[in-house]
Amino acid sequence: GPGAPPGGGAGDAARPDGRSGDGDAGAPPGGAPPGTLEDRLAVVVTTSPVRSNPSTEMLERVFDTFRQGGDALAYRCRKIIVCDGCRNKDDPDGDQNGDPVRHYANSKQAMRNGIVDTVQQRNYAEFVRRMQALVADAAAPGAPPSPFANTTVLELPSRHGYGFALRAALQHVTEPYVLVVQHDRTFMRRTPVAEVVAAMEANAAVKYVGFSQRSNLMYRDAFVGKYGKEAGEVLADMIVRPLELRLPEEVYGKDGSSPKGIAFTNEKMKTNLLEFQRKYFSCLQATGSAEGRANGGPARPPEGASDDNHNIGTDGTTDDNSPGGEAAAPTHQLTLTPLFFWYDNLHICSTSHYRDFVFNPLYRMVAKGGFVEDKLTPVLVRSAERLGPRQGHAAFGCYLLDDHSGFFFTGHLDGGSYLTEEMRIGVQQKANGRSVRKESKKGKEQSV
Repeated sequence: GPGAPPGGGAGDAARPDGRSGDGDAGAPPGGAPPGTLEDRLAVVVTTSPVRSNPSTEMLERVFDTFRQGGDALAYRCRKIIVCDGCRNKDDPDGDQNGDPVRHYANSKQAMRNGIVDTVQQRNYAEFVRRMQALVADAAAPGAPPSPFANTTVLELPSRHGYGFALRAALQHVTEPYVLVVQHDRTFMRRTPVAEVVAAMEANAAVKYVGFSQRSNLMYRDAFVGKYGKEAGEVLADMIVRPLELRLPEEVYGKDGSSPKGIAFTNEKMKTNLLEFQRKYFSCLQATGSAEGRANGGPARPPEGASDDNHNIGTDGTTDDNSPGGEAAAPTHQLTLTPLFFWYDNLHICSTSHYRDFVFNPLYRMVAKGGFVEDKLTPVLVRSAERLGPRQGHAAFGCYLLDDHSGFFFTGHLDGGSYLTEEMRIGVQQKANGRSVRKESKKGKEQSV
């Protein structure tokens, strides 16, 4: 019926892709010239209160990793930092609606829901001020190159939650594609951002490309484990191998410089990730690069790309005899695995797909105060169950990038690692106090 998202109503299967409405939500402008990456991609970074406020160290670390996506992303693409509002649990007047502010057992969970005390609210305001100073310094005449260049700060007056804060920021995006970044998510290694945008332009069905994280790198295996071998075969047949993502073997793949460039912070991390890589190559996901023929639009070297995509045949093979008589460099096929889960982790999405489909008020797929993935994923799954995996997935068009190196592209920063010394002492004192109370209670119970 009216307002029902794909898979959720009786009248939404009129379109062959399962979408409701008139318009081509999410498709890039037809026939548009490639242009520069900064003409085609904006960056939205979402932030909200965390324990490490007022320190900006964690956010600076996130911005520093934009260099992994190339100079165009780091220094020239327009960036918007959207600062969600918060609710003060100490306020006797309640929240913005006058309702009592909900209390949580621990501070971390409360802050995740935008609830702070008076000190935390003051720290967050100071964090925003320091962040604005970073942006102003980067824009000053003669300033050295900074990832904070060409950045604006959008402050929201009240608590929106991740999903609606992102929606507010998208109203300021004019570029056809947007890279969405949470304030504690980073690129771990060299990542083909410009090439992904080029692949999305050449493949209108690809509306969202997620950059892999530890929890979803072996997505194909998890999918088969949940839905069975037959469904897994359908998923395998839906994998996209764009010519735009047939990239230099010296950079991507198991022996490429991208995975070898990961900066292991300690031996334990190195051991864990190398063991993870070993496990990856015994899984189904590892076979995706070699299966099938390359598909997608004509190959072209996108602006800002790590290398040229010259001499790629229509079957995805390389031409060893280039016009200049020189052999082409060996290439490696990166793949896009269809997702039946919408990850809020680092991803590139068609701006119009977010505005006209994901946040379409008629569909009511995202609720205020929550995360996009929590609400959108069940709708995506129901759509696939109702219309079949191909047609049900088509409306959402979300895929996961894999270079089949056995390493994921993105990581997660622990906000607790960026506490000031004073904050660390305070956290430790609270922990010690809880431990003393717990031991005291245990002793009383034993005595009884």
